Amino acid sequence: DIGTAPTVVRGNTDDDELPARAETRSGGVRILVAHGDEFRDRPRPRASSHIREALGARPGDLVVTGHSHIPEAFVDDRDVIFLNPGSAGPPRFKIPGRRCAVLELAEARVDALWAVEAT
Repeated sequence: DIGTAPTVVRGNTDDDELPARAETRSGGVRILVAHGDEFRDRPRPRASSHIREALGARPGDLVVTGHSHIPEAFVDDRDVIFLNPGSAGPPRFKIPGRRCAVLELAEARVDALWAVEAT
């Protein structure tokens, strides 16, 4: 729904006016959002259990983080979908910037995921 306000969480350089974590739903999918700086490592396909447990993620949930600025998406061994859309800002740390992710959500599943890079 284009008219829906975005879900926003604070990053490691933001003040406390924004929440550290958020939960929302879209297309029947539960979406858990956290910047990611509070976790000891970024999500990885075989090393995501600590993040999944910290957020209470269940099979079919979508976990969105961003702290590493590294765009990636995967489904872990418990069928939790992890997404880091990368950085919307300029390139940093030798990582491409100006990226976002576009999701198509339908019938309680993620149908498609695209990473979009601005030119």
